[in-house]
Parts: sequence; structure tokens; C-alpha cells
Amino acid sequence: MNTNNAILNFLLIHTTIENTIKFFILYFFIVWIAILVWVIRDITNRTESIFLQIFSVMSVLILTPLWVFIYLIVRPWKTLFEKYYEEVEHNLDSLSEEIKEKIWVDNFEKMTCFNCKAEVEKDFKYCPSCNIKLMKKCKDCGKELELDRKNCPYCWWKKKNKK
Repeated sequence: MNTNNAILNFLLIHTTIENTIKFFILYFFIVWIAILVWVIRDITNRTESIFLQIFSVMSVLILTPLWVFIYLIVRPWKTLFEKYYEEVEHNLDSLSEEIKEKIWVDNFEKMTCFNCKAEVEKDFKYCPSCNIKLMKKCKDCGKELELDRKNCPYCWWKKKNKK
């Protein structure tokens, strides 16, 4: 208790208007420097534009800490890391769509054997599981057709376009 009273008495005796003004001026400059350091770190994380970086730092340096409120409105909304992350995410989404499309196309190009129900490629002429013939030749154009087709789509298309 004695030490607290001694400190309080010392402050009361030595506190003058001049010391209070000096304290607030020192406090103002410490806050100003802290804001300046924060602006430097923030703007370098938000843009690679040297002009914008210098403009932001000089504005806060010259126009006092009050400029920081305008800086908060004017600065780029996203950091470089956020922009990079969004670009990576967009590229991953695009890649994912391409992979899904490729898988769908690959699955679309496969068929099942009508005899043993094994999965075979569309261009196989014989089933690798049961060795049954899967394709036949069209009598008119000679193109390979699935055995269960009654009409050749190629010949049908040619006949339709001739009319």
C-alpha cells in the first residue's frame, strides 16, 4: 500500500499541463508510426503496384492518421493471397469439370455385352469374356454396327439428306 501511495503522490506532484501535453503529443506520434507501419504491411499484401503503395504510405505520412479512414475505403478489397487462392480454386473447379466430363465420355463410350453383360468398349467386335460377335457390317456402306441394330444410321442419314 505504501508503494502505491508513493507512486500516486509522485504523479500528482509532477503532473503538470506541460507534461500532459508532452504525453499526448508522444502518444499521437506513437499511434501515427503504428498506423504507418500497418499501412505499409497492408498495402504490400494487397497490391504489387508500386505507385499505389507509395501513394498510400505518403498519404498517411503527410496527411496524419486521419487519412487512414480514407485509405480503408480506397485500398484494394482483397489481398494478393486471397486473389491467388480464388484463382487456384477457380482452376481446380475447371479441372474438376473437365475430369467429370472425361469420365462421363469414357463411360459413354463403353457398352455391355448383350450375352454375358460384361463391360466392353464400343469398338470391340467380339466380347473378351464370352467371345460372342458384337458387331456386324452394314450391307450398303460396310460400316460396323451393333448386332441388335436393324437399320444403319449412316445409310439412313444419307437417304434423308438426298431427299
